Amino acid sequence: MHGVGVFDYATIPGVIRTQVYMCPTARCNPEMLAAGDCLTYIQAIAVQLGDPHPSKRHSLVFRNNWMKVDYVDRHDEPNITLSAGVVINASGIGAATERPARVNHEALADCHVLSAVGQVGQLIPKSKRATSAKLSVSQAPALQMRALNDGQGQDQRNQDGAAGGCKDPGNWQCEEAARRKNEGQQRKANLREGGVWKGCTRNEWTLATPALSLDVGVIGPFEQGFLRELVSNRTFNLNVRDVKDVDHLEGIINGDKNGLFKLDPNYNDAENTLQPGQPVPYGPHGHVLEVTAPNVAPEDVLFPTDNIAQMNAACGHSQSLRAIRVADGTLANDDLIRGWKKWKSSSPSQASKDKP
Repeated sequence: MHGVGVFDYATIPGVIRTQVYMCPTARCNPEMLAAGDCLTYIQAIAVQLGDPHPSKRHSLVFRNNWMKVDYVDRHDEPNITLSAGVVINASGIGAATERPARVNHEALADCHVLSAVGQVGQLIPKSKRATSAKLSVSQAPALQMRALNDGQGQDQRNQDGAAGGCKDPGNWQCEEAARRKNEGQQRKANLREGGVWKGCTRNEWTLATPALSLDVGVIGPFEQGFLRELVSNRTFNLNVRDVKDVDHLEGIINGDKNGLFKLDPNYNDAENTLQPGQPVPYGPHGHVLEVTAPNVAPEDVLFPTDNIAQMNAACGHSQSLRAIRVADGTLANDDLIRGWKKWKSSSPSQASKDKP
């Protein structure tokens, strides 16, 4: 997937709305973005829980390693009950308060891939370049905890006191108490099995509602200079499951069935059409088919205004989402990569000077 700005991810009207903010990497300049040479990542998530009663409506924002519920950061709470049947659980092996070492993004290149079991119409690329480093589930936790240099280990130790609640860094009694508190939390965390993203991260959240469940993997931090960290120092993996009303599910998670995806007119021949309710086919040029999806209208954005202003300033103008579907087991070889870049660079830019 490739896009910049806010996109509707998984929504059931009147019940739950989920939006994601996608941003190019820090190494991407405008020329590279236009040429199709940039990767874009989900760097923030906003959720709105609807209810007929105003007191039972809630908002969530995931950004960096924090989670705000109704504008209050509650990432240090392992279980939060918002209303009957609406619960947020820290479902990862670790805790959101941990300070993991930075990891090279190539080491986690395939961490977005999940089994199709329990998924609902996921539109996530199934492969990277054939030469990309492969990461097995058993390798991921070790790689994520590996420091990029010896100095970062010391930085981690210096931060432990503050993470444990010590208000007087340098006071050995305070820091020792904080260290013991952290060790106790770590022992409890080690008893957890972890969620669907445990091969990528120790920090996971599960939002369970009567309408659907959302598994959020908080990935990173990555090596310095990879992400635009004014937006977020983490990326996010999402998994939607237990959907009660698939027929009314909107957003890119189900875009081939709900009519959100449109065939790119400049890259697909006129004989091919995309009918809502039918899966995105493979082809017409081999085993990929490009589709587009619009940004969320500015008046419908869920992210707080100050968040949007900051993220837009860092990421640039909005660009519609563009995606390909690749057959399971297919490696993205050089020919496929060249075709993907050609399509992105030749597609009409829908960047707008208006911020979402």
